[in-house]
Amino acid sequence: FEWRETAVAPVLVCRPLETVATHLFTTRGFMLGATRSGEEPWQQLASTLGADRLLRLRQVHRAGVVQAGATLPPEPPEGDIVLAGCDGPAIAVQGADCVPLLVADTRRGVVAAAHAGWRGLVQGVPRETVEAMERAFGSTPEDLIAAIGPSIGACCYEVGPDVRAAFAEAGFPEQQLAAWFHAAPQSTPRNRSLAGLPP
Repeated sequence: FEWRETAVAPVLVCRPLETVATHLFTTRGFMLGATRSGEEPWQQLASTLGADRLLRLRQVHRAGVVQAGATLPPEPPEGDIVLAGCDGPAIAVQGADCVPLLVADTRRGVVAAAHAGWRGLVQGVPRETVEAMERAFGSTPEDLIAAIGPSIGACCYEVGPDVRAAFAEAGFPEQQLAAWFHAAPQSTPRNRSLAGLPP
């Protein structure tokens, strides 16, 4: 990953994914910067990507798939996974704590963007994204490259036992659950827990 400057604010790109698909991860600062400059933030985002159209979703924390068409719908469609062909619009998902996932097919040039909160992860959003690309475009997993964008981590995010139980009920193995769920924050040198936060 590498930070790049734009006319509005810095953006994050994944160098391996960049060889296949123009993309970026932004922060709230990008949207605020576009607003301050008098531009509509989503149009500014499209322009920064070199696109004239941008399809975004009304995200609902599920594994619903939307395929971009030749024309944009009047309102954002409901879903958490969006696919676009080579001649489609730019596509976008929003996240705060949730995982943004960008996927590109190195052979066919088609792309997907997915929003994966814990509910979406329980429903298999990453797997469903790959399977949707297989169904829609004939993509094969070995031709895909993915970038997992910034999201909340085990350093700072507390969930109740209901979240762990949802993953267990969905069939995730105990070995994975033990690696993912901890009794205390998991601080690392690159992802330190924030001192002084109440539990």
